[in-house]
Amino acid sequence: MSYYDDSPPIPTKDHFQDEYGSEIKVGTRCIYGCPDEAERFTPRYLVTVFEITEPDGDVDDYGRSIFIPPRVRIRFDDTGEEDSIQASHNYHESDWDTMVFDVSDLQALTPEEAERYPAPQAPPAPENENA
Repeated sequence: MSYYDDSPPIPTKDHFQDEYGSEIKVGTRCIYGCPDEAERFTPRYLVTVFEITEPDGDVDDYGRSIFIPPRVRIRFDDTGEEDSIQASHNYHESDWDTMVFDVSDLQALTPEEAERYPAPQAPPAPENENA
C-alpha cells in the first residue's frame, strides 16, 4: 500500500552494474578484483555470479530506518569457493522505477570473453554403489 492512499506500491526494477556500466546478473562471468593485465583471465580471478539477494531494511537504536543494499554472491573458477560482495546504491543513476546498484569489485566479461572463458563444469555426482 502506498503511504498516501490505498493504491498498491509501484514495483521497482533493480539494475546491477560494474564500474564501467556493464550489467551484472545471475550467470554473468566476471573478473574479480584488480589483477595485472597478464593475469586477467586466469582462473584465480574469474568468477561467476550465482545469486543476488534482495535489498533489505532495519532500524537503528534511535528508530531511524537503515537501508541494507543487496549482496552479489560469486563462485571462483579455480577453487569453487563462494564469496559475497555488498553492492552500493547508485543514487545518481537510480530513479523512481529503477534502483541502480554498483558492484565495484567485479568487471563483467564481454560476450566474446565469456564465450572464450566459460565457467568450469561441476564435477559429476558420485554414482550410488548401492543402487
